[in-house]
Amino acid sequence: MDGGHVRKRGPKPGTRFQGNTAAYDPTSGRPYTAGTKIDNPDEAMKLIRAAEVAGLSVAEVIRRAIRYMPVDEDGRPLWPNEDQAANEQLPLELNAGRRPKAA
Repeated sequence: MDGGHVRKRGPKPGTRFQGNTAAYDPTSGRPYTAGTKIDNPDEAMKLIRAAEVAGLSVAEVIRRAIRYMPVDEDGRPLWPNEDQAANEQLPLELNAGRRPKAA
């Protein structure tokens, strides 16, 4: 159960459908649209707050997260482990005149 909702079909949330690969032709020139729902309220607020303080849209925060996501030579994301994750930050540029608060 996730957020009071019982998932009746499909894979566990956050996992990939087996045999269902994303279809996208980058030579088409069309944008890729990924539908997603953020069920975790803390993660939703983290995303919204990051966009707010950086002066960016939520979509731009997601685009930059993808742009700066480190991957290995096979394209596999190099996620931090859970202990490291609490201290990780995205390299977002703030609006002119806004500076990050010192830790």
